[in-house]
Amino acid sequence: MKNKNIFYSLILKIFLLFIAMLNINCSQSHVKEDSPKNWKYFNILASSEDNIIFVQLQDDLGFSPKMERYVLTVNITNKNDQYIVIGGEQNSSAKKFPWSIIRKSVQEGLLNWTGSNKEKLE
Repeated sequence: MKNKNIFYSLILKIFLLFIAMLNINCSQSHVKEDSPKNWKYFNILASSEDNIIFVQLQDDLGFSPKMERYVLTVNITNKNDQYIVIGGEQNSSAKKFPWSIIRKSVQEGLLNWTGSNKEKLE
């Protein structure tokens, strides 16, 4: 009888451990899905002092003189209309550019940016 109780206790502990592991995996995958690295439509309050990619972006777009700070909107939700906007989409004087004219390393840098100055727009 004692061995039977130990067996059931062990089975119960294994089951509870399995449930706990499932909960951890589910909560981790939820966090990963909403990671700033996965956003397809966002603003960045860019500062040239934060990272070289914000200067390189201006190089790619032919900006001279360079801006120290600017609002950058990235929208790559639609494969047929992927673009960036310098100055913010709501600003009538903002400039829109195709995403494809930006070098890959800058594109990756913007998508992988996780700073507090990145804001999801979707």
